[in-house]
Amino acid sequence: STYRKPTLEELEERAAAIAQDDRERLVGLWEWCRDAETQHPGSLGPEKWATYSADHNHEIETAFRNGELQADIVIGIRSYEVLFEGSTMHGKQVDKKHKKRRFVRRRAVPVREKEAALQSGEAAVATAVAQDPSLAEKECVICAESFADTYAMPVVRLRECGHIFHGACVQDLADRKKTCPF
Repeated sequence: STYRKPTLEELEERAAAIAQDDRERLVGLWEWCRDAETQHPGSLGPEKWATYSADHNHEIETAFRNGELQADIVIGIRSYEVLFEGSTMHGKQVDKKHKKRRFVRRRAVPVREKEAALQSGEAAVATAVAQDPSLAEKECVICAESFADTYAMPVVRLRECGHIFHGACVQDLADRKKTCPF
């Protein structure tokens, strides 16, 4: 499906929905769809959605609350536009360079639920580090960011060589069916 820029009326509806969330003491939790091929994100279960990091969630939510049409975020070496659609709490994450897009959604949740969801990303890194303690001190050789500091980014270990990268950083290699650059 294609992106549709929100109308002024839809931006007003968005502001009213945010005000209602505020009255109910709910906060925005932004999630990206793990299934990039889906055309019907509303029918997907919770296991098909993943949260952004706390920093990215803050960037996206701030832009959304400010009535902006998009939020620009960088994950590893990839740059994305998160485009907000209509008055809905949905949108698309677009990688123009690689011509990829996936659905995103905003859920209005209690603060505790948001904190728990964001901490689950940290727990995933703790699990990965428990399985391979050396990950705690390693960094992605493509973007040079530490795995411990980028807990929300999935980590990929290449089968052929065992090198470890952020999934977003190595995705281009996979798309072009290339082997490890090292």
